[in-house]
Amino acid sequence: MGFCFGMHRSPGLHPRNSRSQGMEGMKKIIFPLVFLLALALTSRADASYKITANVVALGQECFITGQIKDDQGNPVYPAEMLFTCGSIQTKYPQNLPGGYYMVNPPPCNDFTISVTAVGVGTVSARNVSVSQNTLLTYDLVFPSEPSLEQAITALQILSGSHPSSLPPDRNGNSRIGMQDALYVLQAVAGLRGTSAPLSVTRKVLRTPMFTFMQAVLSRDTDGDGVDDWFQTALADAYGYLEISGLAEGIYTLTVTSTDSTKAVRVENIQVLGSDVNLRTLRLTPVGSISGTVQLEGASDHSSLHVYVPGTSYAAYTDSVGNFTISGVPEGTYAVRAEKANFGTITMKDIPVLAGQDSLMALFILPSVVGSVTGSVWLQGAADYTGILISLRRDVGTTYLTTTDSMGDYAFFDVPIGGYQLIATMPGYVSQQSAVTVGTGSNTVSPKLLAINTNKGTLSGAITRNNISVHSGIQVIIAGTGYAAFTDESGAYTLTNLPQGAYTVFVKADGYSAKRFENVQITKSLVTTLSTVLTAQSGVVGSETCGSIVGTVRYSDKTDHSGISIKVEGTALPLAGTDQNGGFIINNVPSGNYTLLFTQANYKTVAVKGVEIVPWGTALIRDVVMIPPVGSIRGTVRVEGTGPNDDVYTDVDVYALYDPEGTSGTTHPSRTNSGQFLLEGVKEGVVTLIVTKPGFNSETVANVRVMAGQTSIIEEPIVLKTPPLPPTGSSAAQNTGSVIRVSWTASVSPDVAGYNVYYGTSSDAITQKANTELVTGTSFDVTGLDRGVTYYFGVKAVDNDGLTSPLSPSDGSLRAVIHPTWKKSVLAGGYEFNFPFDIALIASGTTGYVSSRVNACLLKIDFASADPYVSRQINLTGTSPVPTALAMNPVSAELYVVDQSQNKLFVLNTSSDMFGATPITVGSSPQNVIVSQDGSRIYVCSGADNVTVINAATKEVVTTTPIGEDADPYGMAIVDNRLYLAGTWSNKVYMVDLDSGSTNYQKVVGSIAVGNGAYDLAARPDGAFIYVSHSTADGAVSVIDTTSNTVVKTVTIRNDGEMGNKNPRGMAVSGNVLYVLNWGDSTVAMINTQNNIKLDLGSPLLSGGNGPENLVVSPDGNKLYIVHSSAGSVEILSY
Repeated sequence: MGFCFGMHRSPGLHPRNSRSQGMEGMKKIIFPLVFLLALALTSRADASYKITANVVALGQECFITGQIKDDQGNPVYPAEMLFTCGSIQTKYPQNLPGGYYMVNPPPCNDFTISVTAVGVGTVSARNVSVSQNTLLTYDLVFPSEPSLEQAITALQILSGSHPSSLPPDRNGNSRIGMQDALYVLQAVAGLRGTSAPLSVTRKVLRTPMFTFMQAVLSRDTDGDGVDDWFQTALADAYGYLEISGLAEGIYTLTVTSTDSTKAVRVENIQVLGSDVNLRTLRLTPVGSISGTVQLEGASDHSSLHVYVPGTSYAAYTDSVGNFTISGVPEGTYAVRAEKANFGTITMKDIPVLAGQDSLMALFILPSVVGSVTGSVWLQGAADYTGILISLRRDVGTTYLTTTDSMGDYAFFDVPIGGYQLIATMPGYVSQQSAVTVGTGSNTVSPKLLAINTNKGTLSGAITRNNISVHSGIQVIIAGTGYAAFTDESGAYTLTNLPQGAYTVFVKADGYSAKRFENVQITKSLVTTLSTVLTAQSGVVGSETCGSIVGTVRYSDKTDHSGISIKVEGTALPLAGTDQNGGFIINNVPSGNYTLLFTQANYKTVAVKGVEIVPWGTALIRDVVMIPPVGSIRGTVRVEGTGPNDDVYTDVDVYALYDPEGTSGTTHPSRTNSGQFLLEGVKEGVVTLIVTKPGFNSETVANVRVMAGQTSIIEEPIVLKTPPLPPTGSSAAQNTGSVIRVSWTASVSPDVAGYNVYYGTSSDAITQKANTELVTGTSFDVTGLDRGVTYYFGVKAVDNDGLTSPLSPSDGSLRAVIHPTWKKSVLAGGYEFNFPFDIALIASGTTGYVSSRVNACLLKIDFASADPYVSRQINLTGTSPVPTALAMNPVSAELYVVDQSQNKLFVLNTSSDMFGATPITVGSSPQNVIVSQDGSRIYVCSGADNVTVINAATKEVVTTTPIGEDADPYGMAIVDNRLYLAGTWSNKVYMVDLDSGSTNYQKVVGSIAVGNGAYDLAARPDGAFIYVSHSTADGAVSVIDTTSNTVVKTVTIRNDGEMGNKNPRGMAVSGNVLYVLNWGDSTVAMINTQNNIKLDLGSPLLSGGNGPENLVVSPDGNKLYIVHSSAGSVEILSY
C-alpha cells in the first residue's frame, strides 16, 4: 500500500515525476515505462468504491502533513523527505499518488525539511516549527526543469528500493545516460539482480505512529432515519484507514482509539460515482451525555433505555432516573428515551464537546399506553380455549384476542381511555362491561360465561336437483362456528343454537350456493330449513362457473349490512351483505379473482387470489371494514404549571386537514396529566392545533394518521404564556421627523425586549419600526411624514419569541409631526407696530413685513442664525398704511397695498427701492395676488371690485366689478380662474381669467360658504380651495374646483375647548394646510390629501398674540408668523 496516507488518485490525474525537456529519447522510453510501472503498482481491479482517511490521535506527539507538487500545481511523487532538527535527522519516503504526505517527527522549533524527487530536483524549507499535540499543514513546491538522474532516482523509489541500492552510474563512465536508465528499469522489473532488496517496506523506513484504531462505517438503508447497516475496519499502525467494496450511498464514519478515550465522527459522507478521501481526521477526547429521565407517575425510574439513535451509544437509568452515555465523539446528537408501556421521548440538538460532559435538563417520560389482563371461564367446561375477547371503543382500533386453556387473556400497548370489553363464545351468553385503561397494568375481574339455555334446533333436508345421493352438502351459520353436512338423504340437524336471527349458507361444489337471511332460532323449538340446490349450468360464455360465499364485518358496528362486494374484472352484479355480514355470489366463471369490499366512509378492502374452480364454492372469512379514520395521542403542558394543575379544561386540540377542513375537538385530561386522545381524524397527513385562551397556539405539522391506528406525538406540546404588555405608553415629537415612543417595562420576568409598531389608522398598527429588539423603554421612530396622524403601539417579546398584546390595545396612542416654536425675530433698533403681512423672496433668505403704524416695510435677514430686522423702507405720500404683500413669482418685485392712499407700491427687492409712481387702484384696497406667470397683478378693494394691472407696464388693464356688496379679502388663483372671498356676503366669487373666453375678466359665478369668510388658499395641484371662517368656533370650507362646490367643512375648535378661534391667514406647504387662529393664538394643521384636521394632542401655539398672516420657507421647514397684536414675527420650525 506504500505510505499509508488516505489519498487516492482522482480520475484523469497523472503523476508527474519528471519534467526534463532536454532529452527526447529519455522522454520516449523512460517516462512511458515509469508510467506503466506506476500504473501497474497503483491500479485496482474492483469496480466498487472505497473510503480512505488518515487518522491522527494527537497527544504527546506532532504531525506534519501536506502535498508535494510542482509550480504548476501538479503532484510530485515518489520522493524522499529529510527532516533535520539540530543534529537529528529523520528520513521518510513518500510514494503516494497525489503527492500527499504525513509524517510523525519529534517536536522541533527549527526544522529544515528537504525533499528530493527524481526528475524534479530538491526543494528545502527552513525554520519550520511544530510542537507536541499539534497538526501542521505544509505544502512543498518544486520549480521546473528536472534531470535524467532525478528520473532514475524516482524510478528506484517508486519500485520500493532505496536510491543508494542502485547507483545511477551503472557503467562507470562518469556520465548518466540512457544505458544507466535501462539498467535500473531492468532491475526494477526483476530482470537483473541487485545488491539491495527491491521491496523495502515502510516499517523499515518509518516507525509506527500509534496502535490500531477501531472504525465503524454505518448507513441508513431503509430511510427511517436510523442506521441499520454497519461495517467495521481497523486503521493500520500508521493511522491509514481504508474501507472498500462500498455501494453508492450516504455513510457515517466513527473512529475510536484503542483505549476508547478519543474518537471522531463524520456524518453525511456521500459516495456517489467515485472514491472518497477524507484526508486527515483528528481524534479528540470523547465526551459524554448525562441527565435525568423519569417515568410519569412512578417512584422507581430505573431501567429506562436512553440512547443515541443509529449508534451504539446507550445507557440505562438508575432508580432516580440518572444516566450517563460515555464515549461519545464530539458532535451534535439526538437522545431518545423509552420504556415498555410508556411513551418515547426524543431530545434533539444535544451538543457534545471534546472531553466534556453535556448535562441535559430533566425530562419526563409520559405513560401513554397500558395493558389489560383478565380471565373468562365457561360454565361446565374444563378447557376455556378460544373465547373471543374484544376491546372496542366508539372510534379507533378494536383489539381482539382469545383465551388460552386456562381462560386467561392479555392486551398490551393499549392507548389509555375508555373501552367496552366483550367476551363471546358460541353456545354461551356473551358478557359486555366498561373498562377504563390507565397507564401501566390494568386487571379486569374474572368473568363466567353461562351456558345459553335459550337454545333451539335447525334441521331440514338439502337435496341436489339432478342426482339421488345428497350427502356432503354443507350448512353454515354465518359468523359462528356452527356447521353441519347432510347425509345421503340430504338430512341435517344443528342443535344447541343460541336463540336469535341468523344467516344460513347452503353450498355444495358444482351447485349454486344459497343464502337464507333472518333465520329465527327459538328456545326449545326446531326451525326447519329445506331447499334444493340446482346444478350449475357450468357455462358463462365458455367458462365453467362456481360460487363465492362469506362474511364481512364492520370494525365499529354490530349491524353489518350494506357492504358491497364486487368481483373485479367481471360484469357480475354487485353483491351485498345482510345484517350478519353474510353474502353470496353465484355463477362466477372459473379463474383467479380479486374481491373488492366497499362502503361509504370505510376503507376499501381488496381480497386477492380468490380461486374459483368449476362447480366449486370459495369461502371468504374474517374480512373487516375499517373507517378511514385514526386517532392522535399526545400530551399538553401549560407553561408555568404542574402536570396535575387544573389548567386543561379550556385547552382545545384539533386537526387541520388539507384541503381545508378540521376534525372534532378534544380536551386534555387533568387526571392524566394533560394527555389527550383525538379520535375520528381522517387518515393522511394533518396539522395538529393546540389552543388555550391567553396562550400562544402551538402547531405540530406533518402528523401521519393511519386508518384504525393511533399516532403518538412523542414530545409534549408546550403552550407558552406570552409576556404581559408594557404599560404607560406615550408618544411625542422628539426632533424633526422623529416621534419618541416611551413605555413602562412589562412585569413579566422573561422579557427579552420590545417591538414598536406604527400605522396611519388606529386599527392597522402593523408596521414594525425597529429592526432589532429594543432593550430599553423608549424608541425613536424616524422617517415619518408631515401632515399625517400616526398611531403607535408596543409589544413585549419574551425569550421564547412570544409577543404580548399591543399596548395600548385601543389604538389611542397617536402623534403628528408638527413644527415647534424656535425663536422670535430680533427687531434691533426698529419697532413692530401693528405688523400685518409678510412675504419672502424666492430663495427664502430675505423677508419683508408690512408695518401699518410705522408706514413702512421692515426687511428681515432670515439667512442669519439669529434672524433680525436689517432695514426699514418707508412708503411715500400722506399717511400711508401698508397692509397686504405679494411677491412676483418670476421677478424680484414685491407689491405693497397702501390701504390709506388707495395705491399699490412696487418694490425692487434687489435694490430695496420703490418705483417712481405708485399705481392707483380701487377705493380701500384689501389684498393683492399675482398670476402664476407673473404677468398680471390683481388687487381687490372695499369698493367691491378687482383692479387688473399689467405687471410689465404697471398700467391698469381693467377694473372688474363684483356686482354686489362683498367686501372681498381672500384671493387665490387656480388655472384660469381667480377666486375671491367676500367677507360681508359670505360667498366666494369666481373671475374668468381665460383670455380666449367671452367672459374674460368677468365674474362668472359665486359659491355660498357660510359666515365669517376671510382668507383663501389653494392646494398646489389646484384640486381644492380652502376658505377660513373667522368665527368663534372657526371653520375651513373645502371647495372642489372641478364642481366648484363646498364638499366639506372642517371645524377648528375641538370639543371641550373654551377659547375663540377666529382663524385668519392660511398657507399650504406639502400635504399640510396651516391655519392661524387669531382668537387663541394657535396654529391648526389640516391634511390636504384627506382634508382631515390633525389631532396634535395639545394646542400648537403660534409664539405670540394675534397671529395675522404667515409664510412658509421654500423647503417647508419653517413657518414665519406675523402677530399684529404682539407686534412680532415668530418662527416655528421642524
